[in-house]
Amino acid sequence: MIAVAATLWCGAFTLQPVLLHGGMLGKGLGHILHMGFAPLCHQKPERSFLIFGSPMAVCSRCAGIYYGGLLGIYLYPLLRDIVLRVQRSLIWLIVAAIPMCFDILFAWTGLPDSGLMLRSFTGIVLGIITMCYIIPGMIDWLAPKSVNM
Repeated sequence: MIAVAATLWCGAFTLQPVLLHGGMLGKGLGHILHMGFAPLCHQKPERSFLIFGSPMAVCSRCAGIYYGGLLGIYLYPLLRDIVLRVQRSLIWLIVAAIPMCFDILFAWTGLPDSGLMLRSFTGIVLGIITMCYIIPGMIDWLAPKSVNM
């Protein structure tokens, strides 16, 4: 379920600029998707990947986080044993967030722009590692609990 939901989520913001080049129905749906992602992302066109000349519904950093999360979902079965050994420590989540934090701090100080690829890469790293914490939590939450009588 998680993989299907994440795939649909990534598909929605990736397909959005493609829909803008379709007929009236496609354009309408494209605008609805763009507005739907607006509360989650600043959607600055200069910080977004372009598809057919139109910016995606999320910036490159957000796209990286979402695609990284999707990749993390599919990689989790391969990484499960490693994740379960180190999962209880938040250090890996903090380490994964550090490059993005530096990228954001550099942008705030007015240093040269890091570019779409670096922003998306820092998002991908954080997205993958975040899923290594979320998936075990969801498994624990959804697993049937034994009842002691």
